[in-house]
This record gives sequence, structure tokens and C-alpha cells, in this order.
Amino acid sequence: VFDVAQTDPIEGKAQPLDGPSAQLLDGEAPAGLQEALEAQVAAAGFTFERGTPASPGANGTTTWATRRVIVRDDVSDAQAAKTSVHELAHILLGHEHTDATRARGEVEAESVAYVVAGYAGLDTSSYSLGYVAGWAESGKEAEAVRETAERVLTVAGQIVAGLDGEEEADATAEAA
Repeated sequence: VFDVAQTDPIEGKAQPLDGPSAQLLDGEAPAGLQEALEAQVAAAGFTFERGTPASPGANGTTTWATRRVIVRDDVSDAQAAKTSVHELAHILLGHEHTDATRARGEVEAESVAYVVAGYAGLDTSSYSLGYVAGWAESGKEAEAVRETAERVLTVAGQIVAGLDGEEEADATAEAA
């Protein structure tokens, strides 16, 4: 038996020992979802491609200097769509110009992905809940989600409006 203090962090951050883990999604994405997300990435001034992300082990990356989003080409369509929402959320949340911590940015982006994917009919709980738990401070996962809720719902509403072809939407009503 080991105490958590006797374990080593993986890739620079503590890993939950008894919490949920992020499981890659299997299967197909809802029809038209990926194309609509790619159009929103382009509308935000970024290029989109499937390939090998700049960060080893990442499912996707947003590179601010080149204005490029890359999503792994070896994941399912469902995972690719979820990751596309996550990267689009980083863009729309303004993480390029924010002083938020990396952990806070990841909690925000994945929370947006969870809300938007759910709206589109894609259950990402097997991935998103573990991902958020992994980035949030241990024991404060719910607090992290509450602290970012307004920003998350606003951006989720923007993305949902784009999926529905609307120019503007009440973010709270659409995302809730």
C-alpha cells in the first residue's frame, strides 16, 4: 500500500488515483458536426487539419503563431469531433491572450466540449469527466467547473448557434 505522496506525477501533473479516467471515444460523430466545427474554426481565422498534433500525446492542438488547429488523424470520428470543439473553445475563450493557468484553460475548453457535444447528441462523459478531473485540483473539481461556468456557457452558446446556423443566440438558453 502506498500513500499518494509516495507516487510520481505523470507528465508534470498529478494523476487521480481513484477518480474517472479519460477514455477515448469510439464510433461516429453526428452527421454534419465535424464540418460545422471546421467552418467555425475557419471563421475564427484558423486553418484546420487532421494529422499529428505538435504536443506529443495530445488529441489536438491549437498553435497560435500559425493560427492552426490539428486534430489527431488516428482517433474515431466521435473523438475527433469532441477534440475539435475543445480546440475551438480555446480559440473562442481567448486563451491566447488570457492569464488563466493551463489547468483552468483545459477545464474551460473541455467543459465547453462536453456541453456542445451533448447538445449535438454525442455523449462525451467517458472522456470529458475524467479529463476535467485530471486538470482540476484534487477535491476541487466541482468548484473549478462552477468558477468557469459563465464563460463556458457563453462560448458553448456561440458554438451551438453556429451549429444551428444562427448568427446570434442567447448563450445561456442554448447551452443549458
